[in-house]
Amino acid sequence: MSSTDPLDPRPTLRRAVLLYRLTPRWLRDSFDTLFSAIIRFHWRSKSNGLLRHKGIFLSVEGPNAELSEARLKAAIDVLAAGESTYLRWLHNALPVFEANPLTFRVPMIPNYRAGVATFNPISIWRVSAEELAVLLVAASTKGRLMRPFGLRRTWAARANRRALTEALSFARRLPGAHPLVLDWEGRLRAFDKAHPHVAA
Repeated sequence: MSSTDPLDPRPTLRRAVLLYRLTPRWLRDSFDTLFSAIIRFHWRSKSNGLLRHKGIFLSVEGPNAELSEARLKAAIDVLAAGESTYLRWLHNALPVFEANPLTFRVPMIPNYRAGVATFNPISIWRVSAEELAVLLVAASTKGRLMRPFGLRRTWAARANRRALTEALSFARRLPGAHPLVLDWEGRLRAFDKAHPHVAA
């Protein structure tokens, strides 16, 4: 549903995404590299003033920031208690978590070049800490397998599949997470159907 609120940033963001997709690949790559370097420098310069939880820097803004901070901390705790390897991978791939109400309404958008994972507060309030932790497993796995400037398409597809299998394996080890397991089993089946050459 389209928004009629002139202060809603999402229509502008959608137009920006469309313009980005119409831009030639070589120009997009150059822009991504420059923009990500700026973002990484920005967060490194701010890191001394950021809250840190189990090695992850947290920057939380907007209404109910305390709730967002608590949910992110809880997800990190679930991840650390279940498998510390994924937390180490996050330290390298996505050391900064940013909760920003102006981003798209999906739980998480990882930027591996910049080393920042952006979360929409409304979306993360709607999922459990366990659900968020499984998303972090997938993101940390993908970050571990990707080189700083991305992979060839086939390799990237294999990295995506490995991220799904790691997330599913982690979900299966969580107590009382049967609905979560079913969700990630469905994601893996859908991926294998769309990429049979990778699943083979």
